[in-house]
Amino acid sequence: MIRILLIGSKGLLGSYLLENLVDKRFEIIPVSRPEYNICSYRSMEKLFLDKKITYVINCAAYTNVDKAEDEKKEAFSVNCVGVGVLSKLCFKYGSHLIHFSTDYVFNGEKDFPYWEDEKTDPISYYGFTKLRGEEIIIKNLSAKRQFTIFRLQWLYGYKKGFFKWLLAAAKEKDSVNVFYQVGAPCSVTFVYKILYRCFYKNNLSFDKFKGEVFHLTHDDYCKRFDCAKYFLDKFNLGHKLKEVSLESVNLKAKRPVLAALNNDKIRNFLCEKKPWHWSDDLDNYIEEIKCQAKIKGK
Repeated sequence: MIRILLIGSKGLLGSYLLENLVDKRFEIIPVSRPEYNICSYRSMEKLFLDKKITYVINCAAYTNVDKAEDEKKEAFSVNCVGVGVLSKLCFKYGSHLIHFSTDYVFNGEKDFPYWEDEKTDPISYYGFTKLRGEEIIIKNLSAKRQFTIFRLQWLYGYKKGFFKWLLAAAKEKDSVNVFYQVGAPCSVTFVYKILYRCFYKNNLSFDKFKGEVFHLTHDDYCKRFDCAKYFLDKFNLGHKLKEVSLESVNLKAKRPVLAALNNDKIRNFLCEKKPWHWSDDLDNYIEEIKCQAKIKGK
């Protein structure tokens, strides 16, 4: 039996994985607050002592980019201390840690997408904590390469995310501002599908992906305004959208302007030939929203 500790099982990505990562050979053990505190070694070790854990999928993270500038202790606690606890326990008990990081580990000053091995330079405290989390994992687990790190970007889902906010705002307001930024919107469904393929690429073993950092994103990228308009046009609300500069929105934390990531590495590891387009991913999400609206009678 393959036992998987799913950390952050009530969050955006974690809840989706809990619902969909179903296989009779898997035993998924959901872990979330307040039952467990990932920053407490003693609290988390109980889970490892009770059962032999094959994989730990860490979806827990402090993700509020702006609040992290003020709530530094809280952000560091989850993104660094908690990751340190998990990685030490994985090393002690021989488990493999699957961790999700972010494009915000880069400064966004390039004119083309980042590769995995390029120099990191976060410009926000959130980005700093996520990079520090990566470094802690690599330090604690590099001896036996008991980790795989996936960097994600612009993650969204039906429960929450940029597009859910955008649709609600467009329905309520006469005009909606979207700041200039370049990247690729990725749904929790897309992330799940790639993770699923990684598991089944080598008979439920992650050995091929051990000790690696991957950019889990689409082949193409766009301006945030372009994907926002593409989305709102499907609801006849695209005319309400206005693009503004990143500086003009006066956000607490700095954002990388070009947040695009190169995904050649993960595609090559999976021997993937079918293209991954953000618009296809978004089309599926739009259909899901419309189906849910029909069910609710709206």
